[in-house]
Amino acid sequence: MATLDTPEQTQRHEQLSQFLTQKGFEPETSAEKFAIKGGAQQRLIWLGLENPESKFEDCLLRENFSTQILLPIFRYRQNNHDITTLYEWTGQDSPFSPAETQLIDMVMSLDKAMPFANQVRPTTLLPQNNIRGPFLSVLLNALQSLPSDPTKQVLPQTLALSGTTITGPLDLAGNQNNLILNLTYCIFDSPLILSQSQLTSLTLNGSLCPGIRAENLIIKDTTNLTNGFQSTAPVYFDRAHFHGPLNVSDANFTSTEGDQPALSLQETVCKS
Repeated sequence: MATLDTPEQTQRHEQLSQFLTQKGFEPETSAEKFAIKGGAQQRLIWLGLENPESKFEDCLLRENFSTQILLPIFRYRQNNHDITTLYEWTGQDSPFSPAETQLIDMVMSLDKAMPFANQVRPTTLLPQNNIRGPFLSVLLNALQSLPSDPTKQVLPQTLALSGTTITGPLDLAGNQNNLILNLTYCIFDSPLILSQSQLTSLTLNGSLCPGIRAENLIIKDTTNLTNGFQSTAPVYFDRAHFHGPLNVSDANFTSTEGDQPALSLQETVCKS
């Protein structure tokens, strides 16, 4: 993947850095620096690789890589098709970044598991996998405040992290920008706050979270809390509107807060 080598990307990077500095949120970890670079490239996609030598380009995935490349390979493998032929077919979308190549190899290999990204929560707190929740909130606000090209279609903003530790509250309450929120195999040390927000989709597969506050949340597409998602405190989806499927298979909801429910869905609407 290319580094920041265009004037537009360089300008966006400077603007984001200035905004964060004004708000008192200069990056403290290498993961946060990666996130700023991703935002400048109009991506916020980062693989939490526990490798001190990883560079930003090694960890970057293209926006539709998982659906256009990984998912077809996965399905071919499931159906016992000739994956060698399929691997040659994927060449039309190369060159792949190191992270994309790694994922293709994982999915292609018949003697390995078939993970998407790092299907394991981080075991250690490293600069490469640690991002502050308040930092992410401010970064998303900064991205939304940047001027957009009027000639281009405005797409939903994507925040996609895997294998990341998110310290401090990730507070997106009241966000009406139709975010695509994809936080898989992450560890939160504070509740995720999504009350009064409007999202395109929400994916928390495999993540560990001490509760979610999402009253009056609206999600236009799918909601996935699967693959071992675990909440150790109440999850409130009261009065939420799910316009797409709500999938909580293989999830674990627990609550130790007296008589508070592990999962609350009072007056919730699921239209799928």
